[in-house]
Amino acid sequence: MGTVSDKLSYLNQTKGKIKEIINYSGDKINNETTFRDYPRKLFDNYIDILNDKGKELWNNLPHVSNEVSNDYVALENTTKAPMKIEIIPQTSQKNTLLPSEYYQLDYLESDGASVINIPFYPSNLTRILTKFSGLSNADSTWAFGSRVGSVSNEFGFYATTGYRDAFDNNRQVLSGYDLSSGIVLDKNKEITTINGTYTLTHPTRTFTCQNSLSIFALNNNGSVMVAPAKIKMYYFTIYENEVLVHNLIPAKRKSDEVLGMYDTVGNQFYTNQGTGAFTYGSIVNVSNQDFPMDIHSTTGENNVKVAGKNLFNVNTTNENKYIDGTNGILYDSTASNSSDFIEIKSNSNYTLSFDYTSLLSSNTRAICFYDSNKQRISHITYGPNYKSFNMVTPENAYYIRFTYDKDCFNVQFEEGSTATPYTPHEETTYPISLGTKEMFNINGVYDSFVYNDNEDKFYIERRIGKVVLNGSERGWSQYTGLPSAFLLLHQSGTPFYNKVGNYGGYSNNYLVQNGYQTWTGKGKCGFNNVGTFWLMNTNDTINTLELFKNWLSTHNTIVVYQLATATLEEITDTTLISQLRAIKNALSPQGTTHIISTATGENLPFLIKASAVKSFE
Repeated sequence: MGTVSDKLSYLNQTKGKIKEIINYSGDKINNETTFRDYPRKLFDNYIDILNDKGKELWNNLPHVSNEVSNDYVALENTTKAPMKIEIIPQTSQKNTLLPSEYYQLDYLESDGASVINIPFYPSNLTRILTKFSGLSNADSTWAFGSRVGSVSNEFGFYATTGYRDAFDNNRQVLSGYDLSSGIVLDKNKEITTINGTYTLTHPTRTFTCQNSLSIFALNNNGSVMVAPAKIKMYYFTIYENEVLVHNLIPAKRKSDEVLGMYDTVGNQFYTNQGTGAFTYGSIVNVSNQDFPMDIHSTTGENNVKVAGKNLFNVNTTNENKYIDGTNGILYDSTASNSSDFIEIKSNSNYTLSFDYTSLLSSNTRAICFYDSNKQRISHITYGPNYKSFNMVTPENAYYIRFTYDKDCFNVQFEEGSTATPYTPHEETTYPISLGTKEMFNINGVYDSFVYNDNEDKFYIERRIGKVVLNGSERGWSQYTGLPSAFLLLHQSGTPFYNKVGNYGGYSNNYLVQNGYQTWTGKGKCGFNNVGTFWLMNTNDTINTLELFKNWLSTHNTIVVYQLATATLEEITDTTLISQLRAIKNALSPQGTTHIISTATGENLPFLIKASAVKSFE
């Protein structure tokens, strides 16, 4: 039967659950309500429990558990309190340094028969930042490009009687200049800036190239090495709709001395697909003092969109388009429409459903999955006569697009393995004002908001710590035998003492080693297996502890890292509390409510995972 203490504990849990049931019904329990009044309120509000409808309601209510719950357990897809609003900052930007298996080169030079083709399809939202030299205004060669045919679905930059910039079915020309000594290009959607001086502006267009992008040449309708250029390429960076998707750096693989360009975003090494051979100038000396890296966090003003169960927004339909599952690209169609990109969770069940009386086409249709950069991962197909289709999303899937017959109506895409009655897509935008507060995401470990129902308070659950090192910290020492290695000893009072979890992090001045490791090279930092923080400078002249501390005082080093134990930081800002309460109240008592996207200013967007929260919470 248990001890008296156990019985009192179970009684308090039962009292709390009865309180939740009464509050759920529309009545409210306050501090002045005695436990003796609970039966009357139950009778007044739940008399219909005596009939069949009431019995059904009662069976669906959360029942008391014999387990004593932690007040701050964060739960998803359950009916237990409290609730956790998972607002996930975008993962910090990857460092631009190459892995140790590669040399970084100052440039990669093509011989007129070499090309690199990457699985990227430019669009009207693409931005290219690059630097190259050797392109003469009379060469009739392409520095990079993709097209279906001449002045058709084009994107790129080339030379022929001047310099020409291609954007869909429009070309702009810069003539009268020889820029073969060097071009720094910012091709930003419809506006291209050359060497910060010359600007070429295209009419507004909406398009996505049907062919992947070639560098050092043109991909002409699938032929990836047309009109190849003899140029030196120093870097090549690609943004899609303001999101960094490729950062290509000239590189040499140490194991076999193969040359190419290393993508620090996708961690992919792209090599020559032409018939010629690349050459290079020199290996970059990486013994510079700093390894600068942007540490991105979510802060300032943000917007989030809260949507109902139907994730398909008919207002964003790509009309008269179908998806080619083999490449994930949209093409013209007279019988089909396609959805826009819809955010999803990986390894999860989703169901697509619709109604129709007749169909325009008997063809199978594609459902295509994309990664966080909206690059195709894989696809599946479904038959023409289906009215619902269940799927499991693949690993690392962030977005989905699907094709459906133009005669279909009541189209619904929802989480779960069963089609439910159709409801229109609904979404509301809510602001979140973080001010100077920062929320981080490191390798999938992130800070989030937690609401405690018992206290009616909001907290930031901190799983990421941040330390700014300036040389004044106690515990610094120099490692004997390695003059450039300095340690911040794991002892009481030092910044990381008993705070570091399974380490993964970022630094603004050093390349972080993930996991507990000993030092592995200059310009790197990390933790050893007893929690001591270490770093190795790249400048051998900083070879005493005094010189190092002086350097650190003017080169403050930020380290963000995973905490060993999560902490709770109460939110007291009344504006932020009001905003979070609005989001909490928007969560549907009928089932799953998805917080799907975000958006404002220069701040990083929230990447918000779907959460199912009942009103009992």
